[in-house]
Amino acid sequence: MWKGSKKYYRSDPWNGVGFSGAPALRANPIFNFDFVDDGEEAYYTYDLKDKAVFTRVVMNQTTYSRQRYTWNEINQIWVLYTPVPKDYCDTYNLCGAHGNCISTQSPAWRLWKDGKPLELIEAFPGELCNLSEVTRCINISLLCVQQHPDDRPSMSTVVWMLGGENTLPQPKEPGFFKGSGPFEPSSSSSNIELSSANEITTSILYPR
Repeated sequence: MWKGSKKYYRSDPWNGVGFSGAPALRANPIFNFDFVDDGEEAYYTYDLKDKAVFTRVVMNQTTYSRQRYTWNEINQIWVLYTPVPKDYCDTYNLCGAHGNCISTQSPAWRLWKDGKPLELIEAFPGELCNLSEVTRCINISLLCVQQHPDDRPSMSTVVWMLGGENTLPQPKEPGFFKGSGPFEPSSSSSNIELSSANEITTSILYPR
């Protein structure tokens, strides 16, 4: 894909199973896909597994993305199935040849902060889910990756959160988003009870 005169996104070479730069393109319940290169022509093709499902691919010039939609017959709307590029690190040649991109933008945190956490889930036609439960799971998952250990819930608390309907604490910016610097003092006035730090023990073996 091109953005003006610049290369913007590529799926990388076909490795016999899929495109190496598009790990999300994998076996799925919607369509089969294949790549043909016979020396005279090269093309990508797909066909729907369920002929009753309607799908379309759109080139969105506003967001500079290629979006696949599926038709939701119940709600009579097109539902976004998958877009490319998916995040900041999918940008072509972002970190140079053989670069290891460490995204400075966490998609989960960014969408949560923008009030659009449900964009994280993939929609499958015919499958219904409780959106409030999905939002709750995303909230809990962000709490589990907080920078300071005191802000992370313990496993028993996570189980309690998943099974209840009580109001959850709002997550702060995750640790992996901030980088690998030292812990910042916890500024939360309502630290989660039963929290625990990640600890390990080691045993030294001596030969007899």
